Amino acid sequence: MKKMICILMCIALLLLSGCGGIYDNCRDVEQLLVAETLGLDYIPGGVRVSCASSMGSREPVQLSGVGTTIEAALENIRNRRREQSLFVRHTEHIIVGEEAARRGMEDILEYICRSPDMRIDTPLYILRGNDASALISGAGDISRIMDGISDYPDGALRSTASDILGDTLHRSGALVGTLELSRSSGGSDEITALPAGSAVIRDDRLCAFLDAGETLGAAFLANRVNGGTLTVSDSRTGTVSLSVTDGGCDIYPILSEAGELTGISVSARLSAAVSEIDGGVAAGSAVYMRRLTDLTEELLSEKINSVLRLAASLGTDFLGLGERMGREEEFVRLLPALEMQVTVSAALSHTNDMRDSV
Repeated sequence: MKKMICILMCIALLLLSGCGGIYDNCRDVEQLLVAETLGLDYIPGGVRVSCASSMGSREPVQLSGVGTTIEAALENIRNRRREQSLFVRHTEHIIVGEEAARRGMEDILEYICRSPDMRIDTPLYILRGNDASALISGAGDISRIMDGISDYPDGALRSTASDILGDTLHRSGALVGTLELSRSSGGSDEITALPAGSAVIRDDRLCAFLDAGETLGAAFLANRVNGGTLTVSDSRTGTVSLSVTDGGCDIYPILSEAGELTGISVSARLSAAVSEIDGGVAAGSAVYMRRLTDLTEELLSEKINSVLRLAASLGTDFLGLGERMGREEEFVRLLPALEMQVTVSAALSHTNDMRDSV
């Protein structure tokens, strides 16, 4: 039975790796140390690689090694763990420390995409304000934490190494999901991670952060809306939490009489459901609905405009807006001076006052 499990596991890893070649020795499952989460950090003269493995019922294992390259650091770990074979083809998450991202992502992305031992479709995140090792060494079960990131109500932007490298090669930048350290609930000192917006990569380096609201605005601009939360508040509506269910935008060039690009027009559409109302106001009336809709449209317009202003200040089209209009080079060159027109149309559901049905 154990031999059969080993064979099945090797076949599954072959199918997932996308790079061919069955694990050469097919050792017992107990001798495989699968690096489910990989952390990459800058150190003077090289890189630190941290990895974590839980492998089902096993106690979580955290390991780290340093070297002049990622492969050298991994070899350092292997040499100190000869009783088990470190296996990275089944890595499910890659976390890059902020300092490493600021110093340059090129070597990291190229290694992931070229190495026969890595999968290019592995989700990659940047850890804001810390080295990746701080999360991997301080968390109890990092694999469980990272699996939960995808299910979080305001889930982190998901980008793979292939996505990021492709965007940086074909555009002037890329957008990467970010995480931040937090303490587990219940009074425990255990470290965990939460989604924390996103980061802009320009010239292969981290150059700016977007908060959660701006990241949602960027998702609308890129037509990559996948949930999220908006919170609006004033004296007439109370504080209202809205769960985004769908959305996107159309982008059109604004041209001069001579046909030159002078601006862009963004027409965004939003569908959201009211999830919570706090403030004791009477919801459901036509006046209330109009006010709530107006506030929602204003808030999303503000977030989209904030992202466009950031792109203009950085001079980088990290969302590929110029490409969508067929004006890539012209758009990037003129971006800082372009006029930005943003309109938002919101459709809200679950807006009735629940007290009316009691």
